[in-house]
Amino acid sequence: MPSKSDKIRTLVAEYPDAPARTLAREAVKRWPKTFKDIEHARSVVRPILGVSGPKLRSQMKSTSGKFYRLPRPAGFQIPPGVRQLPKPLNFSDVGKWLVISDCHVPYHDEHALLTALDYGVKAGCKHVCINGDFYDFYRISQWERDPEMRNPQEELDTGKPILEQLVKAFTGRHVYKIGNHEDRYERYLMSVSPELAMCRAFRLVKFLELEEVGFEMVASKQEYSIGKLPVYHGHELPKGLTNPVNIARGVYLRLQDPGLVGHWHKTSSHTETSARKRRMTVTYSTGCLCDLKPAYGSVNSWNHGFAVVTVEAGGGYEVENKTILEGKVY
Repeated sequence: MPSKSDKIRTLVAEYPDAPARTLAREAVKRWPKTFKDIEHARSVVRPILGVSGPKLRSQMKSTSGKFYRLPRPAGFQIPPGVRQLPKPLNFSDVGKWLVISDCHVPYHDEHALLTALDYGVKAGCKHVCINGDFYDFYRISQWERDPEMRNPQEELDTGKPILEQLVKAFTGRHVYKIGNHEDRYERYLMSVSPELAMCRAFRLVKFLELEEVGFEMVASKQEYSIGKLPVYHGHELPKGLTNPVNIARGVYLRLQDPGLVGHWHKTSSHTETSARKRRMTVTYSTGCLCDLKPAYGSVNSWNHGFAVVTVEAGGGYEVENKTILEGKVY
């Protein structure tokens, strides 16, 4: 008596171009006592056809009602490739988002930070996004360090109460993007003890106590978006964008897509319209909320600033790129 597999192979020989579901339907019709339903038959058909995974199933095509199967090279066994970066994240929560970056705690400007937070609350922001470099981590920098400056634990002790207040003030989503300054921790740990760097207890999300406070972490090089707006801290972008005249234009030249960044401590925007006027792309860079005259570079063109991003149903968005000057928001 033929087995289930033998019966399916008979059908495959008769209908070599038929997809798995069609073969399963015919199997149930022909041998109802052997196959109780289409899914039962399909579970036998798929391994025989070599389409037992979602990727292979997507290889089934249809043109004008005639099904055919894309050819697969016989005999190749290709192991899956390694993906170095985590999957992109999308925060599609509708409403207003307060987006701040580059506080560099404990070297933050408390007046600028207070102004941004107060504006966000009064503007009706429900969600908050810290777009990198909330902490400075001065003492674990690769650059020459002053041993009298605050150590990482003192920075965490200063920053944690601020994060806790943000969670209370903004009742929606709380997102924390890792910037190049938080990256210092992982680079330092990998250099002095790569074994500890692999332990869960020493992961950055634990070190920063983000889950304990109530923030979701976006990894250093991980892409993410707020609605349909791609957001980057800035250090992830291709090299060569060190100090362009217009930060936002430099971002456009590298993305060729909309985007919002921090990192450069300067507020800017740039608009590009396609030659046939079918597409308009706008990029933004936000100001910082740190001390504008740090010891390592007191002469600069930085400015305080932040953004409010309003996300609509479906992911559409509006960006208000704000600057702060003498306690006033412009």
